[in-house]
Formats: sequence, structure tokens, C-alpha cells
Amino acid sequence: MKCPYCAEEIKDEAIACKHCNRDFFVIQPLLAKLKDAGKRIKTLEAKLTEAGYDPDSDEPVKAAKPDIAAKAAAVAAAVEQKIPTLPPWATFALTFMVLVAAHFLIIIQFDASLIYLRVVSIMVPFIFGFFYRNALDRRLVADLVTGLAIAVVSILAMSIVVAKVDRVPILPQDMRGWLEYAEYGASIGFGFFTGCVVRHGLMAASSPSPQMSMLVEMIARFIQQRLKGSDDKGEKGDDGKPGDAIDAKLKNIQSLVSTLIAVGSAAVSIYTGLAQFIH
Repeated sequence: MKCPYCAEEIKDEAIACKHCNRDFFVIQPLLAKLKDAGKRIKTLEAKLTEAGYDPDSDEPVKAAKPDIAAKAAAVAAAVEQKIPTLPPWATFALTFMVLVAAHFLIIIQFDASLIYLRVVSIMVPFIFGFFYRNALDRRLVADLVTGLAIAVVSILAMSIVVAKVDRVPILPQDMRGWLEYAEYGASIGFGFFTGCVVRHGLMAASSPSPQMSMLVEMIARFIQQRLKGSDDKGEKGDDGKPGDAIDAKLKNIQSLVSTLIAVGSAAVSIYTGLAQFIH
């Protein structure tokens, strides 16, 4: 290092200069700290440069924004890809086969209580409904129709199995029997629909667009028009655009509507599936 007094080269361990005979034992710890601080500053500048900041610029944040946005988009895409989807034919076939197999094992093979079958018939459609195709394709009403179709086909297959084993008619012979069929079918259909709605709500919540299912959007816009809030007239979004505030409010209403539909559908599925055990 150089002597702080005469600027001559001396050893780092020296406590006195051999040229000017000055003693700098007192200032040596300060010099060491300054040297360590210089190393830390260089390390921080290197990290800032890697993160997209320019240490010599007056506006380092702006230089880093594009990189941060790109990383956020990549993370969102990775999260979305972790939720797989099943095509309609595979979902229909798998749900049907699992329900019929569960009915055969629980009722025919092990002669267990009917409540086990009803619980399975709520959970299985819900799971397959959650993995049923792209949740943002706006065909949420069609999902309910699909769930009811699965219920009809599955119950018919179960009835055929019971008819062959117990030698009884395939279809019910009285109104009470048809009512049980209807309740069981509603339990399966709405269980499947609940899974679809839950997935739809989760995917829509992470989507930048406020657009959701046509059914949810129609109900949400109806509620929005009835509210007539002042936010729609002049409130601005984060980037200063009034339309952003409107989209944000609409998306919040849509999320609420989607949640209410999911809760209501789940309640219908559970009640109709377990109605005969509740009364």
C-alpha cells in the first residue's frame, strides 16, 4: 500500500513509514475498513448490473422493469402449466368407468353401506371436473350438461348391473324410485360442475383479462349495472386509464359470482347425494 502521508510504497503490515517515519498505527483500522467497504461496493454494483440496473444511471429502476416483467410472466406460465387438462372424451370415459367400478365394488362386491357410494359419487366427478379441458373457454353451461350426461349414463350402467345380479327391473317402478334416481344424478352432475367452476375461477383469477365464462360475465355485468358505482365514471387504474378500473371492478364481481356458483353447486351436489341419509 501507499503511505497516506508521503505516498511512498510500503508493506501492508507496516505500522510506520520507512520513508517519512510517520506512525499511522491509529489510522490503520480505518484504512482496512475503507478497503473492505470498497470491495462490498464493487460486489453490489456487479449484482445490480446482473439484475438489469445501471449503477451509473439516474433511473436504474426503468432499466430493470422489462426483465422483471419477463420473469413474472414466465413464473405465471409455469404455474398454469402445472395444472393439467383432460380432453372431453377422456374425462367422460374415466368418470364413467370409475363411478361404475366404485358402484360394483361397494354395493355388489362388498355389500357396504350406500353412503360410501354417495360420497365417492360426489368426490370423483368433482376431481375429474377440475381437470376437464381448458377452463377459460367460456363454455361453463356446457360443463353442467356434460356432468348431467355422465350421471345419466353412469346410473343407467349401475342399474343394468344391479338388474342382472338381483334380477330386478332396470328402471324404477314408482315415483320414489325415480326421485332417488334424480337426486343421485343431480349429485353426480353438480359435483362435476363444481369441479369445473372451481378450476375456472382459479385460472381466471390469475388471468390479466377480466373475461370469464359467458354465464358468469352476464351475471357480473348485470350486478355491475345495478350498482352504478362512481368508480366506473372517473376512477383510473394503476397506469392512469379509466378503463383499467372498470375492468378491475368487473373482474372482482366475476370472481365473487364464480365463488357463489361453486358454493351453490357444491351444496346441491352434497344435499342431493346425502339427502336420504339426512332426513
